[in-house]
Amino acid sequence: MLVVSLIGILGIPTASFVAILGSFGLALGLAFQGSLSNLAGGVLLLTMRPFRVGDYIEGAGYGGTVKAIQILYTELITPDNKMVYIPNGDLSNSGIVNYSVHDTRRVDFTFGVGYEEDNQNVLKTLDGIVAKHILILKDPEPFIRLSKHGDSAVEYTVRVWTKTENYWAVHFDLI
Repeated sequence: MLVVSLIGILGIPTASFVAILGSFGLALGLAFQGSLSNLAGGVLLLTMRPFRVGDYIEGAGYGGTVKAIQILYTELITPDNKMVYIPNGDLSNSGIVNYSVHDTRRVDFTFGVGYEEDNQNVLKTLDGIVAKHILILKDPEPFIRLSKHGDSAVEYTVRVWTKTENYWAVHFDLI
């Protein structure tokens, strides 16, 4: 701005200089649009803190454990040990699911049983399995109910609570 003002004082027309500077600014803004979006997303993520290093999250179509939060991108390690670099602009503009925020998680199941089976026996069997598992919390109380009459089976819903770090162990053990 100072240079353009000085040129104007010298009597040289400045309209062309202003047009060139405006075009240059527009081109520069368009060129850095993605990077500026990622920078703004990084500032937003570092300020709002929807997740921390070590949390397991899903966002921008990826899921994994947060390894690092950089100013332009976030690094995730997927369960199969792949490193994913997500631009912070994409991450901050998408929904983020953070599985590590709370100490406990609910594990949900639906089991199908043939119509010929005794309802009380099924409920008793499911309750026995749940009661014997040491990683399932007693409070809140497990939920085991008949939930649907399907085309070829009666469906039972089982919902149990466990510590977040035990989620997958309980999930696979009950299956």
